[in-house]
Amino acid sequence: MTNFNWIIILISILCILTIAVSDNNVNLLPKSIHELKQYYDVIKNLEKRGILNNEIAANEKQLYIEHASKLVGSKELLTEEEFITWKQRELIVSFSNIIAILAGITVIIALTVLIGIYILPILVHIPAIYWEIFFYIISISLMILNHNSWLIFFGCLTFLATLSFTIKLHFSRDRHAVLKACWICFFVWTIVAIYQQHREAGYLAVMALEASLGFIIFVGELIIVIGFHNEKVIPSATIASFILILIGSILHIQQRSNILTIPFTRPLLFLGTFVYFIGLLILSSSLYTKQNAGKLAALLLQIIAFCSGLATMFFGPMLEIPFIQAIGGTMFVIWLLEKYVEIAPWKNTIAVASSLLDIEIANDETDREHLITTSPILKSNENKNIEDILGAYQKIKKGMFNSQWLLNPQFASFLQQYKPDSAKVLCIASNKHFSVCDGRKNDIDRHIKLKRYNNNIKSFGIDRQLITSTMKSNTKVEETAAAEGTFVYHGVKHSHSHSFQQYFMFCNFVKIKTECYRYEKVENPHKC
Repeated sequence: MTNFNWIIILISILCILTIAVSDNNVNLLPKSIHELKQYYDVIKNLEKRGILNNEIAANEKQLYIEHASKLVGSKELLTEEEFITWKQRELIVSFSNIIAILAGITVIIALTVLIGIYILPILVHIPAIYWEIFFYIISISLMILNHNSWLIFFGCLTFLATLSFTIKLHFSRDRHAVLKACWICFFVWTIVAIYQQHREAGYLAVMALEASLGFIIFVGELIIVIGFHNEKVIPSATIASFILILIGSILHIQQRSNILTIPFTRPLLFLGTFVYFIGLLILSSSLYTKQNAGKLAALLLQIIAFCSGLATMFFGPMLEIPFIQAIGGTMFVIWLLEKYVEIAPWKNTIAVASSLLDIEIANDETDREHLITTSPILKSNENKNIEDILGAYQKIKKGMFNSQWLLNPQFASFLQQYKPDSAKVLCIASNKHFSVCDGRKNDIDRHIKLKRYNNNIKSFGIDRQLITSTMKSNTKVEETAAAEGTFVYHGVKHSHSHSFQQYFMFCNFVKIKTECYRYEKVENPHKC
């Protein structure tokens, strides 16, 4: 009896070893049909070349077919043809799956329409307060009583939607309703993140905290707005984001993990770095510093932004914090581009292209050289002060009226110097002054291309022709009448008021009469 027991034990051990060896052989095989087919082709090739005999090759091919049958979940063994043509069959199966999915979507749409027709009228009559309570129960159940990651995240979003509905229904007139909702979401999602150790809830909690500090992300039609809802909150939100970065770094560096490590380490680093650098980009921009900061504060902000960018590129790899390195490095490059946009001379295409090569090309170089050489300060004696010369050159460099422009026949007909401001010129055709500070002669060329200028220059030419042609008469009375007619035509064409026409006619008539009788002695001159 004892020998019989030993025999049974030995047989069992041999069976177990056989199964283990076969399992090991199976474990060495690939896990995809495509790779198994490649193995199959290799065995078939070796069989044809005579390297493997037919029996060994047949056993190997059978092993591959059996393993392929297990991979596809087939109860029956695949035939050799099915195994070889499995890829084509898989495409057919995928097509049938697509048809099944489309059929399922069609059924869902049909059921939704039927529910909307027959059940929706009943649901509409249920009071809104009951729906509100129902969705709060659903969202809290998904967040607390459930342990599935996706359902927890869906519960957080459901809570946000329900809270928005509550604000719209009960607190629509409250000015601080959105701020209160952000703080409520922050506390609720923080509890969920700690209780469930859920990282996505931690992201939502930190986002709610940043929103309560003034940070906003607005997505509209073909536009995404990222920034702050008020200029006053930018400094405080930026400092708070920097504190969040420090807390996240401490959680990342410490050896022991706690209840805050898993749900809040990455959210604090990612969102804190993002909001911090967005705030720095705004605070260090020239548009913000000109209105809200002095020169010393502006310089300090530039230094802080520069040092922050370098710190992220240095401490990110050293502390193995990829979020700080990636986001901080990207924002540092954006800050450098922002400084280039603020400093580069945006006068024309040539100036912008040359500034990229660190070369400054002046606009209208010939005019500038002429101004420098003909300047009375530069032609003065050696006892003149060098500071006066540099000051004159700075004025020329900024752009001012050039008397040489009046020698150009194209400009002389309408251009005059605007004496109150040397950086502007006067167009007598349209009676408007415009700046030549940036483009100098290019600004005049742009003014000539304006539609308003073309209309004014036509009427201006007609008025001058009328004055010169009608003034050719024999008597002074006819000359006066012709001048009055010209003034009336000019006033009607330019839609002047009646009182303005009378005043304009009187002033100009006095001037013309003075010029007409300036060198003649007339006993009874014509009076107005």
